[in-house]
Amino acid sequence: PRRLGLVGCGGLPAWTVPTLADMAPTLEEIVVTSRTEASRTRYCDGLRQTGPWLVTPVGTIEEAIRGSDIVISAIPQTAEQPGKAGWLKPGCLVIAYDVMGTWDDDAMKTFDRLATDGVGRLKALIDSVRPTATLPHSITGFGELICDPAAGRRTPEERILAIPTGIASVDVSVGWEVYRRARAAGVGTEVPLL
Repeated sequence: PRRLGLVGCGGLPAWTVPTLADMAPTLEEIVVTSRTEASRTRYCDGLRQTGPWLVTPVGTIEEAIRGSDIVISAIPQTAEQPGKAGWLKPGCLVIAYDVMGTWDDDAMKTFDRLATDGVGRLKALIDSVRPTATLPHSITGFGELICDPAAGRRTPEERILAIPTGIASVDVSVGWEVYRRARAAGVGTEVPLL
């Protein structure tokens, strides 16, 4: 991935960017949108201090999504979902911290696969927010993706939606940062989990 689009610039995207940067050293550009120009400009100014990327604040959600290899969406739930199917690049990965906040029904039908940390919890969330939404037919658990490399991306064109349903997303981001800092400082003991 070369381009990351951020829709909303609150706490979760802020923790996720360093994690993605370590996992995807090919990242070159980050495009950021949010409700106000002041918030996205302030966020971009801070982000420029953390990596070598070209960081650009943009005024619309479409500008942040279109052409991005990875999109992180984290906006409040509203009556209408601004994310459109035609903006999604083939092969993109979308991490929807807002579950259904950004993506309209047509966009939801565009995704080839869905990965989540809790299928039952996700379905309950969707039933409470948008019961008419259609989920991708192929749903994979995060645990399965971690334990079985064959469960990952099947074709370069697949549009994959990842929806973390709990605070595990924060745990993973904070854990990665603790791990990264420990390695940089040469402290700690690595323990094989598998």
